[in-house]
Amino acid sequence: MNKLDELDIKLLDRISNKLSLKIDIKEIDNEFYIKNEDYYSILDELYDYVGHLEERIEDLEQDMQENYEPKHIDEYEYYGVSRKDF
Repeated sequence: MNKLDELDIKLLDRISNKLSLKIDIKEIDNEFYIKNEDYYSILDELYDYVGHLEERIEDLEQDMQENYEPKHIDEYEYYGVSRKDF
């Protein structure tokens, strides 16, 4: 079992809310603990979450490279006229 301090508990609470995890924290004699297995399970979930975010970023970068066209605003083209008209 890993002993938790106040900062650990706050961090685990944030992780729990972000990943929708139920984290089993035990209170023994006014001290808080988490099982080693649960601790490593949380780390594994965080690793998977980061991997998922990295994939999303890569997909977005690829989508931008494939589909983004810089806008060079030509004022004449914008108003639907030709430079030759003037």
